[in-house]
Amino acid sequence: MNMNRQTKILFLRPFIFQEMITYIVLVPNVLFFFLKISEGVRNHLSDVITLLLIQTVFSVMLGAWVKYYFVSPAIKLMEKEQTKGEEVRHALRFASILPFAEAVIIYIRWAGIGWGSVIVPLYLKGIISFELFTTRNKRVKMLYSILIHTHRSEYFIN
Repeated sequence: MNMNRQTKILFLRPFIFQEMITYIVLVPNVLFFFLKISEGVRNHLSDVITLLLIQTVFSVMLGAWVKYYFVSPAIKLMEKEQTKGEEVRHALRFASILPFAEAVIIYIRWAGIGWGSVIVPLYLKGIISFELFTTRNKRVKMLYSILIHTHRSEYFIN
């Protein structure tokens, strides 16, 4: 399959960059904090990794579909020799909606798919409890106080 230049520029490169940031930076950080605050996650790491991999497949597929859906009118427009005003308006409309659509998808990926496919199964298996997310958890209190302390540092005071 020969991928044209416009598809690489408008879809593939931004998509790969966004996914790399998510799965190289964000996901390991979230996993690190869960390892620090939950003994169940530490004891059942293989289950957690398996659920993360399953979630990643669905999440990446959804993100790719949304990005391509909103970028494809611009790609098709760039391939044509002659364009009509209606086609240009349609491509611009879709391209302008893309950032909002991606923001909604990020929320769905983290709050919906992430919780539904990783946290809920771990809870149902008894690996984690929802007390983990309350301030009654000593490790959560410690991490929260570290975050608050770093934001209240002398560097931010005028």
